[in-house]
Amino acid sequence: MFTSRVTKKQVKIQHIPALLFEPIDQPIRAHIIHYHGWGSRKENHAFIASAMAAKGFAVLVPDALYHGQRGPNNEEGYDLLPHVVLSNLEEFPLLSSYLNAKRIFLSGHSMGSMSAGVIFHQKKEVEAAAIINGYLSYKNLDLEIPAALLKVDPTDFLEDIGSRHLLILHGDADSSVDIQVQRDYVKKAHSYYEPGHLIMEEISRLDHYITLWMLERTINFFLSL
Repeated sequence: MFTSRVTKKQVKIQHIPALLFEPIDQPIRAHIIHYHGWGSRKENHAFIASAMAAKGFAVLVPDALYHGQRGPNNEEGYDLLPHVVLSNLEEFPLLSSYLNAKRIFLSGHSMGSMSAGVIFHQKKEVEAAAIINGYLSYKNLDLEIPAALLKVDPTDFLEDIGSRHLLILHGDADSSVDIQVQRDYVKKAHSYYEPGHLIMEEISRLDHYITLWMLERTINFFLSL
């Protein structure tokens, strides 16, 4: 998986602490913003980011609102989770401007993939995204969803997909995030994507985790673009 040495440095983009990983021995193919999940922090995703950087990507991993250096959060309840997703959407232009990238991809796990999904459907400059164990719609969830998040529901912005690419990876035994939401998204969205540009792969008997295979699949997806 590792084919190049990488550098890691701490950066602060206005009020947002982040880690930036870059390859040493090869030119940068594209820039990736990778979002961590609920209750996590940027340091917990250093291995994922390093593996991506070793394949030629510059990878920025920010601490989400109420997490890491921006914490603490209340891990016992998820009431703040929608607000964190909206915060990641609001802060995306700061991160994108800092990177000043010609090509920008997104990835994330759980809450991080929910953030990546919303941003992908709102920001046309994002060329591709990898969504791992997350939601791509909030309309029919048995939860109280803030109106601000419903206003940016990805299924309402499919007309803006264009020629961009989306990879969805999800464990079919996920006990935290219902895979059926992703299946429903694919049914509704497939006609808006060019052939082969929307991919969903289900991982048998996998709960709410990211595996090495999922990481490798994500990297190969980005390498193919």
